[in-house]
Amino acid sequence: MTTPVVDPLVIETMTNLSVCLRDTLTAFKRPPFVSCLRWSADYPSADFCDCGSTIPDPNDPEGPALVTNGQAWVQYVRSEPNPNITNLASQCYATQWQYIFRYGVWRCFTGEADCEEITNDTLGMLADESALRAVLGCSGLAGRPIRGLGIGPLGPDGACAGVYMELVMEGWNDD
Repeated sequence: MTTPVVDPLVIETMTNLSVCLRDTLTAFKRPPFVSCLRWSADYPSADFCDCGSTIPDPNDPEGPALVTNGQAWVQYVRSEPNPNITNLASQCYATQWQYIFRYGVWRCFTGEADCEEITNDTLGMLADESALRAVLGCSGLAGRPIRGLGIGPLGPDGACAGVYMELVMEGWNDD
């Protein structure tokens, strides 16, 4: 498979975000079943929400297995010129761009089984939310000005529920 020519800043950021997201969720003992780069004008579809898979804990292979379910995903939302910053010394008016990304995770959500299961699912989603915030500190994102734009719940959608975060990163049009 050949890789199409894309904005190197976008593909590098999406790839680094994907690795950071997967590693951070695993560190929070909530590893995803799959981790994908997604293309969509809307939130990615709620897929891979099987409730029953397990994997060995990479930090404690002899310990109990980690339950793995869901899909971690990274999505490019859009880029736009930063209207507040231009390079006035240049005849070309090199523009600083804002790149907006969205990342998150869909999980198995038991729904309306009983209050204890609903509470456990909710606590799991809150752990995922904490992991998504922690991604902002990943070394793969170091060296670029980034900031979170917002975080919130997704769904439930059938047997899936999730959480997402958006971030903005700044870069010049010649990065």
